[in-house]
Amino acid sequence: MSHWGFPKPRLERGMEPWRPNPRNPMDRIYPKTFCFNFRNLLYANGRKLCYLCFQVEREDDFSYNDSDRGVFRNKVHPWARCHAEQCFLSWFRDQYPYRDEYYNVTWFVSWSPCPTCAEEVVEFLEEYRNLTLSIFTSRLYYFGDPNYQEGLCTLRDAGVQLDIMSYDDFKHCWDNFVYNKGMRFQRRNLLKDYDFLAAELQETLRNPMDRIYPKTFCFNFRNLLYANGRKLCYLCFQVEREDDFSYNDSDRGVFRNKVHPLARCHAEQCFLSWFRDQYPYRDEYYNVTWFVSWSPCPTCAEEVVEFLEEYRNLTLSIFTSRLYYFWHPNYQEGLCKLWDAGVQLDITSYDDFKHCWDNFVYNKGMRFQRWNLLKDYDFLAAELQEILR
Repeated sequence: MSHWGFPKPRLERGMEPWRPNPRNPMDRIYPKTFCFNFRNLLYANGRKLCYLCFQVEREDDFSYNDSDRGVFRNKVHPWARCHAEQCFLSWFRDQYPYRDEYYNVTWFVSWSPCPTCAEEVVEFLEEYRNLTLSIFTSRLYYFGDPNYQEGLCTLRDAGVQLDIMSYDDFKHCWDNFVYNKGMRFQRRNLLKDYDFLAAELQETLRNPMDRIYPKTFCFNFRNLLYANGRKLCYLCFQVEREDDFSYNDSDRGVFRNKVHPLARCHAEQCFLSWFRDQYPYRDEYYNVTWFVSWSPCPTCAEEVVEFLEEYRNLTLSIFTSRLYYFWHPNYQEGLCKLWDAGVQLDITSYDDFKHCWDNFVYNKGMRFQRWNLLKDYDFLAAELQEILR
């Protein structure tokens, strides 16, 4: 019954007012709406609406057009509410029912996801293995509530990149999701509480990830000569102390490359930045081990060599599942530079996979099985040996 005493009308599926129209996210929003709802604020009283600006980039060249971009707003129908995230997930399932392409999806949201939406996003990512998701949020929703913190950590552990919207993100949204009528972007105090929110999110996530899920591990770490569609790079690391070469949870974790459309950061670079913050002193000696899904690119190889020059108290071993552009001279040269700098390089073997399964995967007590992870191991091992000579 409604509050007027009349029975609520029975609606067919196509008539549900809260069900998002798959062909109709909004194209853009107005400047005042954007500035009011997207401002970085610690406490944002009166801003109960959530806006989600999205772009879906294709695998071929990570480009997108107007049909792959839009804005959703949470539905506030009194009989059934639907958050903006749920609107997008429903729209995406209708718009992209097939799994024959790979996508990089980016969200710019005015509020971070609630625990329910976080769970639904994780299920969505399990369903769409051909998709990566980055979420840039203006504000943190109930950031002091453990349930909401756990929801953000669940997203991170599922491989979602999470960050607070910065100046560049606001400008990107202004140019692509706002009816700006040619007006140039201005800050308008949008970054009022940015520093606090960025620190709060970092503390909540305690970057890096603790572990990854079994399907994520098996899909991304398989020894393959050609691994089409596996553009993400995961880096499992452990930092062993000199005294007894032991480590604990604080010295172990997983990084994933960041695929922000404005600034990309490889997993190796994420680790180097984290290590410099975590271990600023040179009064201990460390043995660092990486298990990576892709071997380093030439740029990362150069940065690792510089890092080893900086940290003379550190040794590094890299076990890679696959060789990135192994036929390209520049990539071969990068691996040789690492080798010449004293880095141990090898292809991930059965024992390495088992070690990762036990230490970096939410295995829920399941015993490790090969799952054909070593499909092209012999060829890759011989190819690496030939490159390093």
